[in-house]
Amino acid sequence: MALGVNWAQVNDLVRNDPVSYPTGNRAAATRAGRAAGLSSTDLEGLSSLYAEPVYATPPQITSGGHRITAMRRQGIRWALGRCHRGDLGDTMHEIRVYVP
Repeated sequence: MALGVNWAQVNDLVRNDPVSYPTGNRAAATRAGRAAGLSSTDLEGLSSLYAEPVYATPPQITSGGHRITAMRRQGIRWALGRCHRGDLGDTMHEIRVYVP
């Protein structure tokens, strides 16, 4: 599934509403995706970001590796994700990391 998603479009929708990501209204995100004309595969990718957010820790990505790989193959240079507040420190700074 991850390789078939147009991650540029999906990430743009998420980026335009970061307050609700990833704990927010998944149904509202799906409605926004439908209104934007996302394919069923892209809607599945969008839903995956809400159902199982990408988690990053200083040493590794602990969730979402397949999606990140697919995004990199498509030339995507960013994606919203989560980190645990305890991971912030020497290697991660809250100004550079979106933490809901």
